[in-house]
Amino acid sequence: MGNNEKEQIVRDAMKKAGKPVRPGDIAKATGMESKEVSGIISELKKKALL
Repeated sequence: MGNNEKEQIVRDAMKKAGKPVRPGDIAKATGMESKEVSGIISELKKKALL
């Protein structure tokens, strides 16, 4: 799974939650590691996608 795919999965999980969520919550919902989710969120912020 590529980085863009993972970014989209994280964004979709955040939208689906409909409220602020922690990386650990997204990790549980997506099956990813919490550290990986945190890194993806950081990248999305750098790209101004969040």
